[in-house]
Amino acid sequence: MDLMKILSGQIPASLEEKTAAATNLVYLSRRIVPVTSLLIAAARRDNFANDPSGWSVWCREAMELEGSDRDHRRAIGDLLLDVRDQTAVYNTLFGLPFDKLLVLTRIPGDQIAAFLSHYDVRALKRDEVRAAVAEWLGETPKEKDATPDLPGFAAALEAISGMDTSAICVRVSDEKAATAALSAGLGLLGASLAFHKREKKDLELLQGLRASLLDEVKELEGIISECCIQHSKRENDCCIQQSENV
Repeated sequence: MDLMKILSGQIPASLEEKTAAATNLVYLSRRIVPVTSLLIAAARRDNFANDPSGWSVWCREAMELEGSDRDHRRAIGDLLLDVRDQTAVYNTLFGLPFDKLLVLTRIPGDQIAAFLSHYDVRALKRDEVRAAVAEWLGETPKEKDATPDLPGFAAALEAISGMDTSAICVRVSDEKAATAALSAGLGLLGASLAFHKREKKDLELLQGLRASLLDEVKELEGIISECCIQHSKRENDCCIQQSENV
């Protein structure tokens, strides 16, 4: 059955049709990250080379992606674009899950083929890929007391990064959830900004982040202005009512 029919609520009758539809959906779902990553990175290179703000708006409007989710996919897309002419390398990367691809974006494009010849990333677990990348880059493993002990932090961060932004927006549906999400989000954003301000390496990421934050500020200013008008109107109505009661 055609995918659009299923999306409109028409469910296949036979088990064979259901199985075929499920197989197709799984096939597509496993390729959403690399495909969207390619589109995001290609659009940044080809269509918004000198307009990072416009690119941020396009990502938000066309794919409902912004912030770290967008930037992670762009990094993955850049990696895939850099190896398009290397069929074997490209196919290996294209079949990897999001968490492994994100780790591999740390490897320069001209070294990825050599890296893959040394490590079978498809057989490695995510943490093993991370260790392999660190070894390849010549990084010295941090001592256990080099960073605060935050059990589960890395796994939680990976899980949140891989979540669909629109799904998160649906889940944050009341004031309690919104307040908790804001508190957690500001903490993570502050930590990320502190790192990038300290390292001063990824200029394009910082430019894209600045454009996104400015867009949010403009929207917030409009909402604040609207709230002020409504608040003033309520106060005015209250004063009129009190005057009439006197």
